[in-house]
Amino acid sequence: MRAPEGAKARDYLKRRGLDGQAAKQFRLGYAPASGQALIEFLKGHNVTQDDMLAAGVARSSDGHPLRDFFFNRLMFVITDGRGRAIAFGGRALEDDAKPKYINSGENSLFSKGHHLYNFATARAAAIKAGTVIVAEGYMDVIALVRGGFAHAVAPLGTALTEDQLHLLWRTTPEPVLAFDGDAAGAKAAERAARLALPHLKAGYSLRFVFLPKDEDPDSLIGKSGPGAMTLLLEGALPLSDMLWRTLTEGKDLSTPERRAGLERDLSALAAEITDAKIADYYRRDFDQRVFERFKRRQVVRRPDGGRAEPWRSSRPPFRGKAGQPRPQPGTAEAVSPAVKASLLARAGQAGQEREGALARKEMELGALLLEQPDLAHRHGELLAELAFRDRSLDRLRHELLNLAASGSSLEKAPVLTHLERLGMAELLARLGVRPTPRQPESVPEDETEARFLRAAADFRAMAEWEPERERAFRRFAADGSEESWREASRFLRPSHE
Repeated sequence: MRAPEGAKARDYLKRRGLDGQAAKQFRLGYAPASGQALIEFLKGHNVTQDDMLAAGVARSSDGHPLRDFFFNRLMFVITDGRGRAIAFGGRALEDDAKPKYINSGENSLFSKGHHLYNFATARAAAIKAGTVIVAEGYMDVIALVRGGFAHAVAPLGTALTEDQLHLLWRTTPEPVLAFDGDAAGAKAAERAARLALPHLKAGYSLRFVFLPKDEDPDSLIGKSGPGAMTLLLEGALPLSDMLWRTLTEGKDLSTPERRAGLERDLSALAAEITDAKIADYYRRDFDQRVFERFKRRQVVRRPDGGRAEPWRSSRPPFRGKAGQPRPQPGTAEAVSPAVKASLLARAGQAGQEREGALARKEMELGALLLEQPDLAHRHGELLAELAFRDRSLDRLRHELLNLAASGSSLEKAPVLTHLERLGMAELLARLGVRPTPRQPESVPEDETEARFLRAAADFRAMAEWEPERERAFRRFAADGSEESWREASRFLRPSHE
């Protein structure tokens, strides 16, 4: 960073209002563009190439010499809970570079879903403050800490995970999640809220802050001072408010049908909470909100100044043979146990078929990636968002993204040979691929790309559909009502293909 070749990184930091003292405080560095600087340094300290590869700081590629994994990037140190360096993050210094941020590959020391940036330093401050601020990225954390908010952390380039959530809760009972005030921030907040629901327990929850539009912690504190951030934090939304906002803000709820749909969605959210007492409190809270907004009886003033009660029907309720009110469409009348068992059996079979369809779609995507590995370069952001369930396929995805980020060649034959050397020959065989340089390209590149994009879109739709299906059938299994069955029955189709 201090060498002449680090001028580009220093200029970037200056534009962000950071000086040399800040770089030292946060252990920032610069990975030179040569691609050999770290390797040569480590060789001088008797570090073997195998250890460089295992640590994820170097990359090998067939036909090319060993090269640094990170190059021409501003570097951040990622530590474990005891402050020991276990990985690195790198921000591209070229505006058009993709991806903008990359992390070390996962290994025996580092799994990005288990750690938080700045956690070792922030933990003591979080305990003292009684909360922890979860920002979106490295630079947000640095801005917050420099603004006096030492209890700031961030996930490592991904959405918040269950492991990170529990890590936060072991530190403080109500972490505050800070998001940008745009559509992406709202979507990320909703995802975090839904992630937390099944894990809620007495006294432990989340709160949410949304920054003003086009602001991040750095710009907000720079323009308005730390007090502006303090005001936002003091007004953080509780989880229940965040969920209500998600389902009502900007929504047209002017018709009875739409209001009924809102009640259905709120009920489904409460059903995701596994703690029975908390789930009951959420149901009551949601019922009260619906009542206050839509069902509170309005007092109507007559022209003469008197009070008129809301209109009520004078017709008596229809009663059945035994004199009991007859269930009307849309009520939560219980399904019989025998019918319920049959319906759940059908649901289980359909679920297995859908799981099979999802697995086949994963395999299709894996085969297309091996047919044309350069897809990882041209569609890296899309590939990074695909949450493969098969661990072998997820490792393939991660390896291709690493190769693309490190500038390695993504020609088919060298990539296949490289993957085989990494111990992935069994996966290649499962996908019907052999690492031979003379393997013919069986499909034109543009057709493979089109198939990949279609398959990725199908996979994402199927993956989003599945949690909704599970929630609907959990609700039906819990109450067995006709209402919950109608909601669940739309998921009985065996696949989304």
